Amino acid sequence: MTVATQIKRGLEDVTIDEVMHHGVLACPTETPLRTVARMMTRFAIHAVVVQTVEADAEEAVGIWGVVSDEDLIRAAARGDIEGRSAGGTARTPLVIVYPHEPLNRAVELMNEQAVTHALVVSPGSEQPLGIVSSLDVARAISAEPPRPA
Repeated sequence: MTVATQIKRGLEDVTIDEVMHHGVLACPTETPLRTVARMMTRFAIHAVVVQTVEADAEEAVGIWGVVSDEDLIRAAARGDIEGRSAGGTARTPLVIVYPHEPLNRAVELMNEQAVTHALVVSPGSEQPLGIVSSLDVARAISAEPPRPA
């Protein structure tokens, strides 16, 4: 069995709920990108959920995407921070996973979409529960595998 096969098989045995960061920090689509960067810095996080907000009710009505630290780097490299919004920077389509799914499901989707974060939502209500990141995957991979009996 190859190392890659062992790692993949190991990620099938770990649920997303076991490794995800519970809770999300969110902002409306029109939030300036510099403000998103301040949110990440203040709360020591690597991703912010971007929500569409109904103008009259000022209530979140849907998830637009996720802005990650990687997205900030891309925007900064282009000199494209000023005047840019969270909604204009958020990666879409959004990768959505469920807490009961195996971690390898999140890995496959994140790889397919070339993103570093996936939004974990509640089955049924689809309400955001947390984020699973590439660092969470690395942490799961680095764990000592059980030794054969």
